[in-house]
Amino acid sequence: MIKKFTTVLTIGGLLISLSGCQTHSQTQTLDDAGESLIALMEDMVTSEAYADLYDFPNAYADTAAKLREGDYKKPSAVYTLLVPENAALFGESIPDGLTASLDTYLHDAAFLAFSSRINQMQGVDALSASSMFAAQISFVGEEGVERTLYLYTFEDGYPIAVNFLPGEDGAVRAVGYFLLHEGLNTADADAIEESLEAIGFPGITAQKQ
Repeated sequence: MIKKFTTVLTIGGLLISLSGCQTHSQTQTLDDAGESLIALMEDMVTSEAYADLYDFPNAYADTAAKLREGDYKKPSAVYTLLVPENAALFGESIPDGLTASLDTYLHDAAFLAFSSRINQMQGVDALSASSMFAAQISFVGEEGVERTLYLYTFEDGYPIAVNFLPGEDGAVRAVGYFLLHEGLNTADADAIEESLEAIGFPGITAQKQ
């Protein structure tokens, strides 16, 4: 388990280190913050200057081209994905006896690993390419925000998963990833649940907003 979890943390760190980041000091709802993050990711995908900045390897060119073909201005639907607590590591478990801060850190890392694990199943190039277009923003959330996972679907484009992770003093971090797994069906809530189960993520409930 330690080896697998180390891999997850390494992947998560890679994605965040390469992602775009903005900070918003005003109080925002999760919906408003999600829209801001989606807009940032659309800018990243469509900007030739951004692509030149990171000098994407040729191996990612096909994935980048497919992303650019999408239209991410307005999602066709937004779903809340409810992940059971015992599925936080998707088959692995966080040990007992940890300090509160370490327990929170590991649960956040496991929660954040959802997207990277899905993309990893599509192949190393898809996983690496998705990291180039991962983005995050920080904002002040409304009272009582908990770990939350949104799935944005688009009529013409890849779905985007947004993880909301609460911090201290009302701070919330929103982290977004394109989901590049070709087996993920986002036609409706039932299709999302069934396809997630088929690729190894059972027990997740999709609720349309």
